[in-house]
Amino acid sequence: RAQALASALERPGRGIVLGALTSAAAFLAIWVIPYPAMRQVAWLTAFGLLAILVCSFTVLPLLLSISAPAQRSQSAWSRWGALFERALRLRPLVGLAPWVVLVAACVVVLPSLRFEPHPWRLAVRGNPESARLDHLSREMGSAFTPLLIVSRGRTDREALERDREAVQRLQPVALRAGVATIQSLARWLPSASDQRANIEFVAANRELFSPDRFRRDFEAAVNRMEDPPPSPYLMDEYLPLVTRGLNPDLGEVTLDELRRLGVDADVDRHLVQYASEYFAVSYVFLRQFPWAEGAVSGFLEVAREAGVDDAAGVTLAGDALRSATHTRVIRRAVFIATLIAVVLVGGLLWLRFRRVALVALCLAPLACGLSAALLVMWLLGLELNLLTITIAPVLVGIGVDDGIHMVERLRAGQGLGTVLRETGSSMTMTTLTTVGALACLALATFAGIRELGLVGAVGLLTCLLASLHLIPLGWQLVGPVERRPSETFNS
Repeated sequence: RAQALASALERPGRGIVLGALTSAAAFLAIWVIPYPAMRQVAWLTAFGLLAILVCSFTVLPLLLSISAPAQRSQSAWSRWGALFERALRLRPLVGLAPWVVLVAACVVVLPSLRFEPHPWRLAVRGNPESARLDHLSREMGSAFTPLLIVSRGRTDREALERDREAVQRLQPVALRAGVATIQSLARWLPSASDQRANIEFVAANRELFSPDRFRRDFEAAVNRMEDPPPSPYLMDEYLPLVTRGLNPDLGEVTLDELRRLGVDADVDRHLVQYASEYFAVSYVFLRQFPWAEGAVSGFLEVAREAGVDDAAGVTLAGDALRSATHTRVIRRAVFIATLIAVVLVGGLLWLRFRRVALVALCLAPLACGLSAALLVMWLLGLELNLLTITIAPVLVGIGVDDGIHMVERLRAGQGLGTVLRETGSSMTMTTLTTVGALACLALATFAGIRELGLVGAVGLLTCLLASLHLIPLGWQLVGPVERRPSETFNS
C-alpha cells in the first residue's frame, strides 16, 4: 500500500502541481478587470485552488492510507484506450484537420461577435424588474441615470449663480445634445433681475395668476383624467402647495422662501454644503440610456462646444460619464487579463519543460477550447459581455491542465496506450466534473450566469477532447524526449 501511495503521488504529482499553479495564475489575472466583484472572484478562487493543492498532498494521502485497495479487472476505458491508440497512429496529419478548421472558423466569425460592456444590459435580460425599468425608460424617452453639473462656490449664492449660467448655456443646445430634461434649482430660483421682470409681468396681468383661477383650471383638468385615475396627491398636497405660492403681492423668492413652501428636501438635493464650500447640482437626463453607443460622447461634445463646464468651479460628473470610455476600458482590461494569464501560464510551462514545442503542445488544446466557446456564442447569437468574456482567462488556466498531464506523462517515456489508459481516464473524470458544474449554471434564470455556464462547459469539454486527440498527434510530430530517471517527485 505504501508503494502504491508513493506512486500515486509521484507519477501525476508534477502535473497536479503545475496544473494548479497555472489555474491559480489565470484566475489572479482577472484582478486587472476594474470591477470589485471580479477582483474578489480572482483572489478567492486562486486562494481556493492553492488550498486544494495543499490538501491533495496532505489530507488526501492520509485518507487513502486508511482505505482498502481494490483489485479491478480491465475496464471499458482500457479497451477504449487501446482502440483510440490504434486510431491515432493512422494518418496523424489528417487527424489535425478538424482542429485547424475549428480555429480558422473562430478567426472568421470573431469580428462579428457583438460586445456589450456594461452589466446593466445583462441585468435587463435576466431580471424582469430591470427589463420593465428599461422599457419604461424607452417609453418615456428619458433614462433614469443622470449626468451631473456640479457648480462650486464659496457661498450658496455663488454656487447657484454658476449653476444657473451652466444650465443657461446647455438649454439652447439640449435637443442636439440628446437631453430629455434638466432638473435644476436654478430653474426654480431665477436670478434677481429675472424675478423682478416676472413680478412686473404678473402685476400687470394679475387676473391670469389668481389662486381662484388656478384652482378652477386645475380641478377641471384633474376631473378629466380617467385612465389611470388621478393620484390623491394632486388635490390634497400639490394644489394647496401651488395656490399658497400664488400670492398677489409677489416678492423676490429666496432659498429660505422655498424651504418655507415645503420643498426643502428638493433644495437640499440640489444644494449641498461640504466643509466651507457649497455645491449646486443639476441633474441632466438623456433621452437614451447613458451606456448606449454614442449617447454620452455625443452629449459631451455638444456640451463642451457650448462651454457648459468652461466657467470656474463647474464640472460634469456622474457614474454615467464613465460610459464614454467604458467599452474601451473593459476591452483593454480583459485583453490585458488574458495576456497576463497566457504569460504566467506560458512562463510556468517553460520553467517546467524548457522547450517551446512542448509549451505550444500544452497550449494547443486551449486554443481549440477558446475557439469552440466563441463559435458556440456566434451560433447561438450570444454577445460578449462582462461575464462571458472573462471565460477567456479562466480557460487559459483550467483548459491547459489536461494538456499538462498528457505531455508530462509522454515526456516521462510512457507509452501512448498507458498514458491514455491511466492519465486519460483521470483527466476525463476530473474535467467532466468541472463541465458538469458549469453545465448546472446553464439552468440559472439569470441570462449572464446561464451563458457563462454554457460557454465554459463547451470550452472545457473541447479542451479535454483536444488533449486526448490533438496532443498525441502533436507528440508524434514533436518527437519523444529522453526520459530523466533522476527527476522524481519524491523530494
